[in-house]
Amino acid sequence: MMNFSCKHDGFKTTDDGLKYKLFPKGKETKPKLGDYLTIDMLIKTEQDSVLMDTRKRHQAIATLMLTPSFKGGIEEGFAMLAEGDSGVFVVSADSIFQKTFQKQLPPEIKKGSMLTFYLTMAKVTPKGEYEEEQKQKEADYMKKLAERKATEPVIIKEYIRQNHITAKP
Repeated sequence: MMNFSCKHDGFKTTDDGLKYKLFPKGKETKPKLGDYLTIDMLIKTEQDSVLMDTRKRHQAIATLMLTPSFKGGIEEGFAMLAEGDSGVFVVSADSIFQKTFQKQLPPEIKKGSMLTFYLTMAKVTPKGEYEEEQKQKEADYMKKLAERKATEPVIIKEYIRQNHITAKP
């Protein structure tokens, strides 16, 4: 088994202790606090066991850009990635479970171990733009609901007539 320093050669470390490697490919604009992020994420233990892979379930993580929940937190890594960028980040398993996920460390993860996050920033949506998108989605939904409310009685009436149903709704 490789020790931590060999396994993570070539990684840089932030002032807060987050180990990382970046693979920039995207835009230059990084997310700001309050932005909405869509991220493909693979999380592995030190033994290379996969804890989560959003690509296998075909659904990226959607989250808010928040301040890190602890020094060296994964949110610091999120802030480094522009849309289209990828990165590998090494985070304390104890801290991420207790402070970010707010859950007990699972028994299969050793206390004091590290987790490796492989991230690809799929989309960064500024807070204002996201809120406008949500308002538009709600307006579209309400419009469709009003249309259904107007057309359904006619459809039901026609169905009853065509099928010679005598019961009244």
